[in-house]
Amino acid sequence: MDDIFFSDKPNHHKSKANQPQDHQPSDGAAPQDAFSGRQTQDNAGRFVVQMPDEEKPVVLRDRTPKGRPVTSEPVTPKVPDYQLSQTKAFDDSVYLRPAQEQPRPSMQHRPPQPRPVNTERVQPQRPARVAVPEKRRKKKKGAGRKVLAAVLIVLVFALVALFAYGYHILGKVGYDKDYSHENAYIEASALASSPRVRNILCIGSDARGDVEGNRSDTMVLVSVDNVHHKLKMTSFLRDSFVYIPAKGFNAKLNAAFAWGGVKMLVDTFEYNFKVRIDDYVIIDFEGFKKLIDLMGGLDVDGVTAAEAKYMRDVVKIVYCKEGKNHFTGAASLWYCRIRKLDDDFHRTERQRKVMNAIIRQALHRNPFELLKIVEQILPMINTSMSRNDLLSVGFSSVFNFIGGKNPQQQIPAEDTWQNQRVGGQDVLKMDLEKNAAVLKDFLY
Repeated sequence: MDDIFFSDKPNHHKSKANQPQDHQPSDGAAPQDAFSGRQTQDNAGRFVVQMPDEEKPVVLRDRTPKGRPVTSEPVTPKVPDYQLSQTKAFDDSVYLRPAQEQPRPSMQHRPPQPRPVNTERVQPQRPARVAVPEKRRKKKKGAGRKVLAAVLIVLVFALVALFAYGYHILGKVGYDKDYSHENAYIEASALASSPRVRNILCIGSDARGDVEGNRSDTMVLVSVDNVHHKLKMTSFLRDSFVYIPAKGFNAKLNAAFAWGGVKMLVDTFEYNFKVRIDDYVIIDFEGFKKLIDLMGGLDVDGVTAAEAKYMRDVVKIVYCKEGKNHFTGAASLWYCRIRKLDDDFHRTERQRKVMNAIIRQALHRNPFELLKIVEQILPMINTSMSRNDLLSVGFSSVFNFIGGKNPQQQIPAEDTWQNQRVGGQDVLKMDLEKNAAVLKDFLY
């Protein structure tokens, strides 16, 4: 800036002749003043600018040089609408730029946004799941399917083996192929029945088979109810005074079995209680005792103080106590046959209690081990069912027993009977119509 000189001398010459380019010396003389033309020594080599004497006021005219009036409205220059840029400058400061030039912000240069304040309890964030490669995922899925297929194959083979072994040992059962389900004393249409409820009369006898003269101390109607998925048990008191159609007179219910075997007993049941008996099973008491001994004894709960005293004093089972007991086969049979202590109602209740205990304990045994036990008992069983029926009824009984509560009933029902003495014998005289209605309602 040393080449510029500001002069305070008045500027009187503004003609074209006084311009600096018209007064440049040609012969190396001292330069002249750019405005006055005078040569000076102190301003040699400098460009001199002459300042005005005073600042003259600017006169505003009300008309333009072309004579048009000047509008009084102020002219506001158009200023671009500046907005806050979301792009950082080189010095990390935020600067303004016009909105029309604002570039679309990218996610990489977007400044961190303030998070909303959450007054609720902040849940911890779960770590992001690591993406599993597609090949590895398919490999794991394929391995899982192979394991599942292997388990299913093993299970199928085990069931087939169990079924085959069970079917084989069932050949030792005594099958009554000559048994007839027709009742000559009552029409089949008069009997209550259902294709999904199977009534099987279980008879406990002093000897195997339907030989005339055997006694049926235990008569329990086991109903496999596939409608309500239950296994129902109905005990019939042996002293029930009923009509025996094959003889034509009234007598005790168990006398029918002694006189005419299982066929006369089934006909008597259907005639008096109007319910169809589909099949029967007879088991010898010796087989009953052997079954419990092979199972390692039987846990019987709910033994009363009076029952325990009777077992100790009369039967000579000295270890019997009130509450839960672990009975042998002989002790279990004696417990089922107690009569002189109370009455036949309590006796049949004890029988149902023991049967439930046998089923419950058998379900907790290894299936193959249980089949070996049953194999030794089957020769002491006689039935009207076929081998296929036994398998079908056996599986249904197990599933229904596990599936829910297993109700129990006894005939004669409560408030439908009274004690009487007939022909020198104590019998239970019952209302047959009421008991038939109770039994039908219970089974169906």
